[in-house]
Amino acid sequence: MSLGGFTAPAVARAQGPTEDAAPSPVALAEAAFREGAERFRLGEYLLAAQAFRRAQEASPHPDTRYNLARSLESAGDLAGALREWLAYREEVAAPDERRAADARISALRARPVEVFVASDPLEAEVTLDAESAPAGTTPLRVRLRPGAHVLIARRAGFRDRVQRVEVEVGTPLDLTLRLEAEAPAPSAPAAPAAPSADERIFSRRRSGFLGWFSGRVGATFGVAWPVQSMRFANGLDLTLFLRRIVALQLHVLRIEDAGSPFTVLGELGWVYAADDIDLGLFLHAGALLDCAQACPEGTSNRELVAGGTVRADVVVHPHIGVGLFARFSWLNLEITRSESLLSSLGFSVSLYL
Repeated sequence: MSLGGFTAPAVARAQGPTEDAAPSPVALAEAAFREGAERFRLGEYLLAAQAFRRAQEASPHPDTRYNLARSLESAGDLAGALREWLAYREEVAAPDERRAADARISALRARPVEVFVASDPLEAEVTLDAESAPAGTTPLRVRLRPGAHVLIARRAGFRDRVQRVEVEVGTPLDLTLRLEAEAPAPSAPAAPAAPSADERIFSRRRSGFLGWFSGRVGATFGVAWPVQSMRFANGLDLTLFLRRIVALQLHVLRIEDAGSPFTVLGELGWVYAADDIDLGLFLHAGALLDCAQACPEGTSNRELVAGGTVRADVVVHPHIGVGLFARFSWLNLEITRSESLLSSLGFSVSLYL
């Protein structure tokens, strides 16, 4: 029978119930159906859906399910409406009824669903599926058709977050995409800068004692002129540097002569250290020993000497130097007497410590 545009299912009434008997399922279904039709007419779609559901539970019928699906769809319960339309399609056999159900199912499956997208941290660009341009920055709302989608969130300093989302018909969705901070890229070690001239100089002036002192030991070879006669000589130098300027030096020189005299000198000097060259000026004082046959006539076997030294060393390796020296000494400080002059000239090989 027709109820204001609704078609009530045709049912056979039961025979013989007594007046006091409980209502039959068919009667309950008819009453619920009439209520649902009235609620739908008044725009009370959710109450209409409840009434049609009671009718369907009391006495299932495709017409009742049809009206239940319409009510749910009008009430905004699209997921519930889709389930009822799918069930209705399986219950009817007429082609036109199936086509009508298919049309409603396709329409529901194509209706976009609202998805709210947030991120931690915020202000991340969100790209949807294969789109090239971002849909916006978080937080944002997008409308997606039901089905599978891929969201990509990007923000500078963080790894891209790729999230697969399954959107269901009529079911709004809230998403929070958490981004992981990128690890800082390892920086390539800077190439060591070539040492400056001062650094190269200091490298052979430093030592373990507060970085103020360094040393040098060297072997010397050359000639000496005791009493105006040239003799071969060899010796040893021990030097202590104070930074770049001041040097204390012990010099021992053995003269090849009868009796093998030798000089022992303590030297205090100023050193100018260039890139690979040391230039030094020293004042010295000491003694000429075992010089009975080398000292001027009338002197003793041990004579005091004093004078000056000029020295130049070329550093051919960070710890090796080759140099030239010239020393001028006077016995007993008798500078005016040429016989008192004791000079030596030669070269040295030194090891910087």
